[in-house]
Amino acid sequence: MKSSRFATFGEQGLLVPIPRRVTQQPEGLHVPDTAIEWADLPGLTIRGVSVRGHSHRWEGSVRQDQLAVGEIDDLLVCAVADGLGSQPDSHLGAALATRFSTAWPAVCDVISPGVAEFDCQEIATALTAEAEARGVDPVRLSTTLTFAAVQRDPVAGEDGSTHWRVAVGQIGDSPAYLLRNGTWTALSGSDAAADAELSNVVDPLPQHSRATVQQLELKPGDVLALATDGVGNLLADIPEFGDAIGSRWAERPLSPSELLYFVDAAVKTYDDDRTLLLVGFGDL
Repeated sequence: MKSSRFATFGEQGLLVPIPRRVTQQPEGLHVPDTAIEWADLPGLTIRGVSVRGHSHRWEGSVRQDQLAVGEIDDLLVCAVADGLGSQPDSHLGAALATRFSTAWPAVCDVISPGVAEFDCQEIATALTAEAEARGVDPVRLSTTLTFAAVQRDPVAGEDGSTHWRVAVGQIGDSPAYLLRNGTWTALSGSDAAADAELSNVVDPLPQHSRATVQQLELKPGDVLALATDGVGNLLADIPEFGDAIGSRWAERPLSPSELLYFVDAAVKTYDDDRTLLLVGFGDL
């Protein structure tokens, strides 16, 4: 990593992480440049940032990514969304999708054994209703959604080892990863879809509402990562980016500002919005 007041990976980014103009905010929803979520819960460590892409900063347009965290009964629910760049109100769709999914009682059913698909029609209906209230075509709110339901209390396996039950649902191509022993493994998204024969890679809300679901058992030391493709592309193409985050986390969980430093790095041609939400398992 080059010496700089900004993190850099690979070739120096053409657009530095400094906004060059005041953001032109859309009517009815203020979207800040950066959003941060974090918490230290018993056995669970949450760190998340969502930052405006350098191209959007240059243009003065808003961040179309969103993230959210919530609690429903005994579940921790986390979500990220990536509003489609081609749609003018996708930032609103991403915000509604993440907020709805992290406060939606029905999401408790996604973690049931054997669930491989989940009907998110209620989320699609909420987005459609918002579009109709604004007098616009619902397609203008098009967004991906990837969410995780995490059982707050770990369970003991037959061998006495501890694990947490987790379900990851995906609509669209925002990927999820597992960071284990310093290695990043795609759980969903375009890379994993090729292996798992998933069919929802480019199908966003609210037009599509069926989420593919993976059931996981995560152990102490594991880190679950939900991301938009602005981060997913970096993890896939720039190994030093993932190595930097993984090696720092191995020492101790990153602070929110440290995670922001890495996620907001300058990387040539990688100028999309970036969102990364990490859930670490095991006591600090």
